[in-house]
Amino acid sequence: MGRLADQQLTNALSLISSEVGLIGPRVCSVDVFEFERAQIELAKEVGRSSTMAFTFNKPARSADPNSALEDARSILSFAIAYPGPSGESSSEPSPPGGEIAYYAKEDFYGEIRRRLSVVAEVLKARGYRARVAVDENHAIDKAIARRSGLGWMGKNTLILTNITGPFVLLGEIFTDAELVQSEPLKKGCGTCDKCQVSCPTGALDEDYLLDARLCLSWLLQKQGPFPHELRGYLGLRFYGCDECLTSCPVGKKTRLRRESTALTVDPIFWLLRSDLELIEHFSYMYIPKRDPSHLRRNLLLVLGNSGCQTDEAREALTTHLGHFSNVVRSTAVWAASELGFSDLFALVEADRDELVRQELARIGIAPFASD
Repeated sequence: MGRLADQQLTNALSLISSEVGLIGPRVCSVDVFEFERAQIELAKEVGRSSTMAFTFNKPARSADPNSALEDARSILSFAIAYPGPSGESSSEPSPPGGEIAYYAKEDFYGEIRRRLSVVAEVLKARGYRARVAVDENHAIDKAIARRSGLGWMGKNTLILTNITGPFVLLGEIFTDAELVQSEPLKKGCGTCDKCQVSCPTGALDEDYLLDARLCLSWLLQKQGPFPHELRGYLGLRFYGCDECLTSCPVGKKTRLRRESTALTVDPIFWLLRSDLELIEHFSYMYIPKRDPSHLRRNLLLVLGNSGCQTDEAREALTTHLGHFSNVVRSTAVWAASELGFSDLFALVEADRDELVRQELARIGIAPFASD
């Protein structure tokens, strides 16, 4: 009788999930994710994880479903599909600007949270506890998706599904309900290496492993100066990188398409806006410590690679060469150099900050002579 009740509840959850536009649920056990924990600890040990926190912060906690919900009996794995490129070139070229990765063009994370909450309420209404987890360090979401059979791990280290390929965001519900478990998918990438070939920096050179130290998407989220040697690879990317997704052939014919003109960010417009305007406009994105200076750094990187030499670009650089953040000032030095505004260096020739001095030294300006 208990098994039948589990199946009935699982079916009911599948129905409501479909109604709200979720992929799933697939269900897996709450056994500790020992393999993934070991992989995380190895990545930290060899430095491949860079300064990533998230599940790298406390691997033992992240790998133990009991940390998300005490006495959990099942984990429901879900995904939401988001649109990738249309595959067709627009007759009207989009204005040059900072590129945003497809997953961040809208608040898709907020959307999957809202949909998962609907499903969680069904469990709660039947007397069970249920906790929604989306993009948080209590759950190794890719491990859960793989164990449950929601998808399989690609060489780009992303979860793939037959219909959407890698264009999915993941979420979970931890519950003390006993649900019918599903089976993992026996799939892999075989000899395909399109994502590895497409990666601008070689961050995916080792199969099924990511070197975050070379990943442009991660480095655009990481605090501090952007690695000088990788700025040329960055191009006009403002937030995220899609190369290992758009190159993936899985689901290419069936995934959602973004038909409208791709959203870009005008670096000059936003550099001349206030900190409050910046944070409010990009609030749905992950911004380290909600610091608008981080967004300004990324905007300056876009500007430096844009080739724009207008008076407005000069104004934006002039303002940021006097910014209180040394990361912003040093990035502005680099951008001014890339755009040929060498006369602006006089504004920072006396700057004593080490980051600024390093950028000036790269373009041949001698260190400030102290009294």
